[in-house]
Amino acid sequence: MKITKKLYMEMNKVFMRLCLHRRWTHVLTKDTYDELAKQALNCMIAYFLAIEAEHVGKKVKWENFPKIVLHRAFLKAYILQDISESVIWDICKQSGFDVAKVYDAARIIITEKTDEEFCNELFAVINSYEARIYKAATKIATYIEFRENKSEFNGNQYEKMFQDIVQELKEFEDVPGFKRLSNPGNPLFQIFETLSNLRNQNRWAAYARAVDCSVLGHSLDVAVLAYFMSLEEHPGDEKTATHRFFMGLFHDSPEAWTKDMPSPIKDLIPGFREAVGFYEEYSMQENVYCILFDYSRVKFKRVMLEDESNKDIHAFMKGADYLDACMECLRNLIAGSRDYNFYRATVEFRDTMKKGKAEITPIAMEFYEYLVEEVTKVKSTLIFYWKKKGEEARKFASFFLWTKIFHYSSAKTAPSTRILSFSA
Repeated sequence: MKITKKLYMEMNKVFMRLCLHRRWTHVLTKDTYDELAKQALNCMIAYFLAIEAEHVGKKVKWENFPKIVLHRAFLKAYILQDISESVIWDICKQSGFDVAKVYDAARIIITEKTDEEFCNELFAVINSYEARIYKAATKIATYIEFRENKSEFNGNQYEKMFQDIVQELKEFEDVPGFKRLSNPGNPLFQIFETLSNLRNQNRWAAYARAVDCSVLGHSLDVAVLAYFMSLEEHPGDEKTATHRFFMGLFHDSPEAWTKDMPSPIKDLIPGFREAVGFYEEYSMQENVYCILFDYSRVKFKRVMLEDESNKDIHAFMKGADYLDACMECLRNLIAGSRDYNFYRATVEFRDTMKKGKAEITPIAMEFYEYLVEEVTKVKSTLIFYWKKKGEEARKFASFFLWTKIFHYSSAKTAPSTRILSFSA
Protein backbone atom coordinates (compact mmCIF):
# COMPACT_ATOMS: atom_id res chain seq x y z
CA MET A 1 0.00 0.00 0.00
CA LYS A 2 1.58 3.25 -1.16
CA ILE A 3 0.96 6.14 1.24
CA THR A 4 0.46 9.50 -0.44
CA LYS A 5 -0.74 12.97 0.51
CA LYS A 6 -3.84 12.29 -1.59
CA LEU A 7 -4.63 9.26 0.57
CA TYR A 8 -4.46 11.34 3.77
CA MET A 9 -6.67 13.99 2.20
CA GLU A 10 -9.28 11.48 1.05
CA MET A 11 -9.40 9.81 4.46
CA ASN A 12 -9.98 13.24 5.96
CA LYS A 13 -13.10 13.52 3.78
CA VAL A 14 -14.22 9.99 4.69
CA PHE A 15 -13.86 10.74 8.41
CA MET A 16 -15.93 13.88 8.08
CA ARG A 17 -18.68 12.12 6.13
CA LEU A 18 -18.84 9.32 8.71
CA CYS A 19 -18.95 11.87 11.52
CA LEU A 20 -21.92 13.56 9.84
CA HIS A 21 -23.86 10.38 8.98
CA ARG A 22 -26.41 9.66 11.71
CA ARG A 23 -27.60 6.20 12.71
CA TRP A 24 -31.09 4.98 13.62
CA THR A 25 -32.53 7.97 11.79
CA HIS A 26 -35.95 6.33 11.51
CA VAL A 27 -36.22 6.67 15.30
CA LEU A 28 -33.41 8.78 16.78
CA THR A 29 -32.11 12.31 16.34
CA LYS A 30 -29.20 11.96 18.75
CA ASP A 31 -26.02 13.30 17.22
CA THR A 32 -23.87 10.97 19.31
CA TYR A 33 -25.00 8.00 17.20
CA ASP A 34 -22.91 8.68 14.14
CA GLU A 35 -21.28 6.24 11.76
CA LEU A 36 -17.72 7.12 12.76
CA ALA A 37 -18.33 6.14 16.38
CA LYS A 38 -20.09 2.96 15.29
CA GLN A 39 -17.14 1.87 13.14
CA ALA A 40 -14.78 2.46 16.07
CA LEU A 41 -16.90 0.29 18.37
CA ASN A 42 -17.12 -2.41 15.68
CA CYS A 43 -13.34 -2.56 15.53
CA MET A 44 -12.84 -2.62 19.31
CA ILE A 45 -15.16 -5.61 19.63
CA ALA A 46 -13.55 -7.32 16.62
CA TYR A 47 -10.18 -7.14 18.41
CA PHE A 48 -11.48 -9.21 21.31
CA LEU A 49 -13.33 -11.67 19.05
CA ALA A 50 -10.09 -12.19 17.11
CA ILE A 51 -8.27 -12.93 20.37
CA GLU A 52 -10.87 -15.61 21.13
CA ALA A 53 -10.51 -17.14 17.66
CA GLU A 54 -6.73 -17.22 17.94
CA HIS A 55 -6.94 -18.76 21.40
CA VAL A 56 -8.89 -21.79 20.15
CA GLY A 57 -6.41 -22.39 17.34
CA LYS A 58 -7.86 -20.41 14.45
CA LYS A 59 -5.31 -18.71 12.25
CA VAL A 60 -5.99 -15.00 12.42
CA LYS A 61 -4.33 -12.68 9.93
CA TRP A 62 -4.38 -9.52 12.00
CA GLU A 63 -3.04 -7.46 9.11
CA ASN A 64 -6.41 -7.82 7.36
CA PHE A 65 -8.35 -5.83 9.96
CA PRO A 66 -7.16 -2.30 9.06
CA LYS A 67 -8.03 -2.97 5.41
CA ILE A 68 -11.44 -4.33 6.35
CA VAL A 69 -12.06 -1.18 8.38
CA LEU A 70 -10.91 1.07 5.53
CA HIS A 71 -13.14 -0.78 3.05
CA ARG A 72 -16.09 -0.43 5.40
CA ALA A 73 -15.36 3.25 5.96
CA PHE A 74 -15.36 4.06 2.24
CA LEU A 75 -18.43 1.90 1.65
CA LYS A 76 -20.38 3.65 4.40
CA ALA A 77 -19.17 7.11 3.45
CA TYR A 78 -19.97 6.96 -0.25
CA ILE A 79 -22.35 4.05 -0.99
CA LEU A 80 -24.43 2.86 1.96
CA GLN A 81 -24.54 6.03 4.04
CA ASP A 82 -27.82 5.80 6.00
CA ILE A 83 -28.86 2.43 4.50
CA SER A 84 -27.77 -0.86 6.04
CA GLU A 85 -26.05 -3.45 3.87
CA SER A 86 -28.90 -5.90 4.54
CA VAL A 87 -31.37 -3.45 2.97
CA ILE A 88 -29.18 -3.25 -0.15
CA TRP A 89 -29.29 -7.04 -0.37
CA ASP A 90 -33.07 -7.05 0.06
CA ILE A 91 -33.49 -4.42 -2.68
CA CYS A 92 -31.44 -6.52 -5.07
CA LYS A 93 -33.17 -9.77 -4.08
CA GLN A 94 -36.69 -8.41 -4.53
CA SER A 95 -35.96 -6.70 -7.84
CA GLY A 96 -33.59 -9.27 -9.29
CA PHE A 97 -30.85 -6.67 -9.48
CA ASP A 98 -27.27 -7.92 -9.39
CA VAL A 99 -25.83 -6.87 -6.01
CA ALA A 100 -22.33 -7.15 -7.44
CA LYS A 101 -22.98 -3.93 -9.36
CA VAL A 102 -23.25 -2.05 -6.06
CA TYR A 103 -19.78 -3.19 -5.08
CA ASP A 104 -18.53 -2.42 -8.58
CA ALA A 105 -19.65 1.16 -7.96
CA ALA A 106 -17.70 1.13 -4.70
CA ARG A 107 -14.62 -0.04 -6.60
CA ILE A 108 -14.96 2.82 -9.05
CA ILE A 109 -15.36 5.43 -6.31
CA ILE A 110 -12.50 4.15 -4.13
CA THR A 111 -10.17 3.90 -7.16
CA GLU A 112 -11.02 7.44 -8.25
CA LYS A 113 -10.46 8.87 -4.80
CA THR A 114 -7.28 6.92 -4.01
CA ASP A 115 -5.67 4.60 -6.58
CA GLU A 116 -6.19 1.14 -8.05
CA GLU A 117 -3.59 -0.58 -5.84
CA PHE A 118 -5.21 0.74 -2.65
CA CYS A 119 -8.67 -0.29 -3.86
CA ASN A 120 -7.51 -3.80 -4.80
CA GLU A 121 -5.94 -4.31 -1.37
CA LEU A 122 -9.20 -3.39 0.35
CA PHE A 123 -11.35 -5.66 -1.81
CA ALA A 124 -8.89 -8.56 -1.44
CA VAL A 125 -9.85 -9.03 2.23
CA ILE A 126 -13.63 -8.60 2.24
CA ASN A 127 -14.30 -12.35 2.00
CA SER A 128 -11.64 -13.35 4.53
CA TYR A 129 -12.16 -15.08 7.86
CA GLU A 130 -11.22 -11.82 9.56
CA ALA A 131 -14.03 -10.09 7.65
CA ARG A 132 -16.49 -12.55 9.20
CA ILE A 133 -15.08 -11.77 12.65
CA TYR A 134 -15.53 -8.06 11.93
CA LYS A 135 -19.07 -8.65 10.68
CA ALA A 136 -19.85 -10.52 13.89
CA ALA A 137 -18.50 -7.57 15.87
CA THR A 138 -20.83 -5.20 14.02
CA LYS A 139 -23.80 -7.24 15.22
CA ILE A 140 -22.72 -6.97 18.85
CA ALA A 141 -22.12 -3.23 18.42
CA THR A 142 -25.58 -2.79 16.90
CA TYR A 143 -27.09 -4.78 19.77
CA ILE A 144 -25.37 -2.46 22.25
CA GLU A 145 -26.71 0.63 20.52
CA PHE A 146 -30.19 -0.90 20.43
CA ARG A 147 -30.10 -1.62 24.16
CA GLU A 148 -28.91 1.91 24.87
CA ASN A 149 -31.90 3.36 23.05
CA LYS A 150 -34.67 0.87 23.79
CA SER A 151 -36.78 3.58 25.44
CA GLU A 152 -36.97 5.36 22.07
CA PHE A 153 -38.93 2.54 20.44
CA ASN A 154 -42.64 1.92 20.87
CA GLY A 155 -43.84 -1.54 21.93
CA ASN A 156 -44.44 -3.19 18.56
CA GLN A 157 -41.44 -1.52 16.97
CA TYR A 158 -39.17 -2.61 19.80
CA GLU A 159 -40.28 -6.24 19.69
CA LYS A 160 -39.83 -6.53 15.94
CA MET A 161 -36.38 -4.94 15.96
CA PHE A 162 -35.32 -6.99 18.95
CA GLN A 163 -36.30 -10.22 17.21
CA ASP A 164 -34.48 -9.16 14.04
CA ILE A 165 -31.32 -8.40 15.99
CA VAL A 166 -31.48 -11.67 17.92
CA GLN A 167 -31.84 -13.55 14.63
CA GLU A 168 -28.81 -11.78 13.20
CA LEU A 169 -26.80 -12.59 16.32
CA LYS A 170 -27.58 -16.30 15.91
CA GLU A 171 -26.00 -16.27 12.46
CA PHE A 172 -22.56 -15.70 14.01
CA GLU A 173 -22.60 -18.23 16.83
CA ASP A 174 -19.93 -20.23 15.00
CA VAL A 175 -17.41 -17.43 15.62
CA PRO A 176 -15.32 -18.42 18.68
CA GLY A 177 -16.37 -16.55 21.81
CA PHE A 178 -19.28 -14.85 20.08
CA LYS A 179 -22.07 -16.33 22.20
CA ARG A 180 -20.25 -15.41 25.39
CA LEU A 181 -19.20 -11.91 24.32
CA SER A 182 -22.66 -11.05 22.97
CA ASN A 183 -24.32 -11.96 26.28
CA PRO A 184 -25.33 -8.79 28.21
CA GLY A 185 -24.56 -10.59 31.45
CA ASN A 186 -20.95 -11.15 30.47
CA PRO A 187 -18.40 -8.75 32.03
CA LEU A 188 -16.66 -8.14 28.71
CA PHE A 189 -19.97 -7.21 27.05
CA GLN A 190 -20.38 -4.67 29.84
CA ILE A 191 -16.90 -3.32 29.03
CA PHE A 192 -18.04 -2.89 25.42
CA GLU A 193 -21.03 -0.95 26.72
CA THR A 194 -18.73 1.33 28.71
CA LEU A 195 -16.48 1.87 25.68
CA SER A 196 -19.61 2.72 23.71
CA ASN A 197 -20.18 5.59 26.14
CA LEU A 198 -17.11 7.30 24.68
CA ARG A 199 -19.48 8.46 21.93
CA ASN A 200 -21.03 10.77 24.55
CA GLN A 201 -17.70 12.34 25.54
CA ASN A 202 -17.26 15.31 23.27
CA ARG A 203 -13.85 16.62 22.38
CA TRP A 204 -13.38 20.40 22.16
CA ALA A 205 -16.01 20.83 24.87
CA ALA A 206 -14.83 24.36 25.72
CA TYR A 207 -14.82 25.50 22.09
CA ALA A 208 -17.73 27.01 20.14
CA ARG A 209 -17.98 23.97 17.92
CA ALA A 210 -20.22 23.44 14.92
CA VAL A 211 -19.95 19.65 14.78
CA ASP A 212 -19.33 17.25 17.65
CA CYS A 213 -16.25 15.02 17.58
CA SER A 214 -16.57 12.19 20.08
CA VAL A 215 -13.72 10.40 21.80
CA LEU A 216 -15.01 7.15 20.28
CA GLY A 217 -14.93 8.46 16.71
CA HIS A 218 -11.56 10.11 17.30
CA SER A 219 -10.16 6.71 18.28
CA LEU A 220 -10.78 5.31 14.81
CA ASP A 221 -9.29 8.41 13.16
CA VAL A 222 -6.08 8.02 15.16
CA ALA A 223 -5.94 4.29 14.40
CA VAL A 224 -6.00 4.90 10.65
CA LEU A 225 -3.51 7.79 10.83
CA ALA A 226 -1.10 5.67 12.89
CA TYR A 227 -1.51 2.88 10.34
CA PHE A 228 -0.76 5.16 7.39
CA MET A 229 2.23 6.80 9.08
CA SER A 230 3.65 3.41 10.06
CA LEU A 231 3.43 2.13 6.48
CA GLU A 232 5.00 5.38 5.31
CA GLU A 233 7.82 4.95 7.81
CA HIS A 234 8.22 1.20 7.25
CA PRO A 235 6.87 0.33 3.77
CA GLY A 236 5.58 -3.23 3.58
CA ASP A 237 5.75 -3.84 7.33
CA GLU A 238 2.06 -4.52 7.87
CA LYS A 239 2.62 -6.27 11.20
CA THR A 240 4.01 -3.11 12.81
CA ALA A 241 1.40 -0.94 11.11
CA THR A 242 -1.42 -3.18 12.38
CA HIS A 243 -0.04 -3.07 15.92
CA ARG A 244 -0.01 0.72 15.81
CA PHE A 245 -3.49 0.73 14.28
CA PHE A 246 -4.87 -1.04 17.36
CA MET A 247 -2.80 1.16 19.66
CA GLY A 248 -4.47 4.17 18.10
CA LEU A 249 -7.87 2.53 18.41
CA PHE A 250 -7.52 1.97 22.15
CA HIS A 251 -5.32 4.95 23.06
CA ASP A 252 -8.16 6.83 24.78
CA SER A 253 -10.05 3.81 26.13
CA PRO A 254 -9.14 4.58 29.78
CA GLU A 255 -11.19 7.78 29.44
CA ALA A 256 -14.34 5.64 29.44
CA TRP A 257 -13.67 5.27 33.18
CA THR A 258 -11.55 8.33 34.04
CA LYS A 259 -12.70 11.07 31.63
CA ASP A 260 -9.99 13.51 30.57
CA MET A 261 -8.71 17.03 31.03
CA PRO A 262 -7.13 19.37 28.46
CA SER A 263 -3.46 18.72 27.65
CA PRO A 264 -2.43 22.36 28.38
CA ILE A 265 -3.70 21.95 31.93
CA LYS A 266 -1.91 18.64 32.45
CA ASP A 267 1.30 20.24 31.19
CA LEU A 268 0.85 23.36 33.36
CA ILE A 269 1.24 21.43 36.63
CA PRO A 270 4.68 19.77 36.92
CA GLY A 271 4.33 16.01 37.24
CA PHE A 272 0.56 15.98 36.89
CA ARG A 273 0.53 14.35 33.44
CA GLU A 274 2.36 11.40 35.01
CA ALA A 275 -0.14 11.36 37.87
CA VAL A 276 -3.02 11.19 35.39
CA GLY A 277 -1.26 8.32 33.62
CA PHE A 278 -0.98 6.45 36.92
CA TYR A 279 -4.68 6.99 37.62
CA GLU A 280 -5.64 5.72 34.16
CA GLU A 281 -3.54 2.58 34.66
CA TYR A 282 -5.15 2.04 38.05
CA SER A 283 -8.62 2.43 36.55
CA MET A 284 -7.90 -0.01 33.73
CA GLN A 285 -6.65 -2.57 36.23
CA GLU A 286 -9.72 -2.19 38.42
CA ASN A 287 -12.26 -2.17 35.60
CA VAL A 288 -10.80 -4.14 32.70
CA TYR A 289 -7.63 -6.15 33.22
CA CYS A 290 -8.93 -7.88 36.33
CA ILE A 291 -11.85 -9.50 34.51
CA LEU A 292 -9.98 -10.77 31.44
CA PHE A 293 -8.55 -14.23 31.03
CA ASP A 294 -4.76 -14.33 31.08
CA TYR A 295 -4.47 -14.74 27.30
CA SER A 296 -6.77 -11.81 26.50
CA ARG A 297 -5.23 -9.59 29.19
CA VAL A 298 -1.72 -10.10 27.80
CA LYS A 299 -2.87 -9.45 24.22
CA PHE A 300 -4.87 -6.37 25.13
CA LYS A 301 -2.14 -4.76 27.23
CA ARG A 302 0.28 -5.05 24.30
CA VAL A 303 -1.70 -2.42 22.38
CA MET A 304 -2.00 -0.04 25.30
CA LEU A 305 0.22 3.02 25.01
CA GLU A 306 1.32 2.66 28.63
CA ASP A 307 2.82 -0.81 28.05
CA GLU A 308 6.60 -0.83 28.50
CA SER A 309 7.10 -2.34 25.05
CA ASN A 310 5.55 0.75 23.46
CA LYS A 311 7.51 3.46 25.26
CA ASP A 312 9.69 4.22 22.22
CA ILE A 313 6.75 5.24 20.02
CA HIS A 314 4.93 7.62 22.37
CA ALA A 315 5.88 10.65 20.26
CA PHE A 316 4.78 8.83 17.10
CA MET A 317 1.36 7.96 18.56
CA LYS A 318 0.99 11.49 19.93
CA GLY A 319 1.68 12.72 16.41
CA ALA A 320 -1.25 10.70 15.06
CA ASP A 321 -3.37 11.92 17.97
CA TYR A 322 -2.61 15.62 17.42
CA LEU A 323 -2.82 15.33 13.63
CA ASP A 324 -6.38 14.11 13.99
CA ALA A 325 -7.06 17.02 16.36
CA CYS A 326 -6.05 19.34 13.52
CA MET A 327 -8.41 17.47 11.19
CA GLU A 328 -11.22 17.92 13.72
CA CYS A 329 -10.45 21.65 13.89
CA LEU A 330 -10.83 21.97 10.13
CA ARG A 331 -13.99 19.87 10.34
CA ASN A 332 -15.51 22.42 12.70
CA LEU A 333 -14.45 25.43 10.66
CA ILE A 334 -15.93 23.88 7.52
CA ALA A 335 -19.15 23.29 9.45
CA GLY A 336 -19.32 27.00 10.33
CA SER A 337 -17.66 27.59 13.69
CA ARG A 338 -16.14 31.05 14.09
CA ASP A 339 -14.02 30.09 17.08
CA TYR A 340 -10.44 31.29 16.52
CA ASN A 341 -9.18 28.60 18.88
CA PHE A 342 -9.66 25.96 16.17
CA TYR A 343 -7.18 27.89 14.03
CA ARG A 344 -4.83 28.40 16.98
CA ALA A 345 -4.88 24.71 17.96
CA THR A 346 -4.01 23.70 14.41
CA VAL A 347 -1.02 25.99 13.95
CA GLU A 348 0.31 25.37 17.48
CA PHE A 349 0.78 21.69 16.65
CA ARG A 350 3.94 22.84 14.91
CA ASP A 351 5.33 24.04 18.26
CA THR A 352 4.41 20.73 19.88
CA MET A 353 6.47 18.89 17.25
CA LYS A 354 9.41 21.28 17.66
CA LYS A 355 9.46 20.49 21.38
CA GLY A 356 9.71 16.77 20.57
CA LYS A 357 6.39 15.90 22.23
CA ALA A 358 4.97 14.57 18.97
CA GLU A 359 6.25 13.55 15.57
CA ILE A 360 4.73 12.77 12.22
CA THR A 361 6.11 11.32 9.01
CA PRO A 362 7.12 13.44 5.97
CA ILE A 363 4.00 12.83 3.86
CA ALA A 364 1.82 13.29 6.93
CA MET A 365 3.62 16.61 7.38
CA GLU A 366 2.65 17.59 3.84
CA PHE A 367 -0.94 16.80 4.77
CA TYR A 368 -0.59 18.84 7.97
CA GLU A 369 0.63 21.83 5.93
CA TYR A 370 -2.50 21.45 3.81
CA LEU A 371 -4.64 21.61 6.98
CA VAL A 372 -2.81 24.77 8.10
CA GLU A 373 -3.37 26.32 4.69
CA GLU A 374 -7.09 25.53 4.83
CA VAL A 375 -7.69 26.93 8.33
CA THR A 376 -5.66 30.04 7.48
CA LYS A 377 -8.07 30.81 4.63
CA VAL A 378 -10.81 31.63 7.14
CA LYS A 379 -8.61 33.15 9.85
CA SER A 380 -9.82 36.72 9.27
CA THR A 381 -13.45 35.68 9.84
CA LEU A 382 -12.84 34.07 13.23
CA ILE A 383 -13.44 35.42 16.73
CA PHE A 384 -10.95 34.90 19.55
CA TYR A 385 -13.41 35.00 22.42
CA TRP A 386 -11.32 33.25 25.04
CA LYS A 387 -7.66 33.03 25.89
CA LYS A 388 -5.91 31.41 28.82
CA LYS A 389 -3.15 33.48 30.35
CA GLY A 390 -1.56 34.20 33.70
CA GLU A 391 -3.55 33.78 36.88
CA GLU A 392 -6.72 32.68 35.10
CA ALA A 393 -4.98 29.59 33.72
CA ARG A 394 -3.39 28.76 37.07
CA LYS A 395 -6.75 28.94 38.84
CA PHE A 396 -8.29 26.70 36.19
CA ALA A 397 -5.47 24.19 36.60
CA SER A 398 -5.79 24.27 40.39
CA PHE A 399 -9.47 23.39 40.18
CA PHE A 400 -8.70 20.27 38.12
CA LEU A 401 -5.78 19.34 40.37
CA TRP A 402 -7.89 19.28 43.53
CA THR A 403 -10.66 17.43 41.71
CA LYS A 404 -8.22 14.66 40.82
CA ILE A 405 -6.74 14.61 44.32
CA PHE A 406 -10.24 14.02 45.66
CA HIS A 407 -10.52 10.95 43.43
CA TYR A 408 -7.08 9.72 44.47
CA SER A 409 -7.97 9.93 48.16
CA SER A 410 -10.25 6.91 47.84
CA ALA A 411 -7.88 4.94 45.62
CA LYS A 412 -4.94 2.68 46.48
CA THR A 413 -1.38 3.93 46.14
CA ALA A 414 -0.59 1.40 43.42
CA PRO A 415 -2.61 -0.39 40.78
CA SER A 416 -4.36 -3.42 42.18
CA THR A 417 -3.17 -6.85 41.08
CA ARG A 418 -6.47 -8.43 42.12
CA ILE A 419 -7.98 -10.86 39.61
CA LEU A 420 -11.66 -11.50 40.15
CA SER A 421 -12.96 -15.06 40.23
CA PHE A 422 -15.21 -14.51 37.22
CA SER A 423 -13.75 -13.86 33.77
CA ALA A 424 -15.04 -12.52 30.51
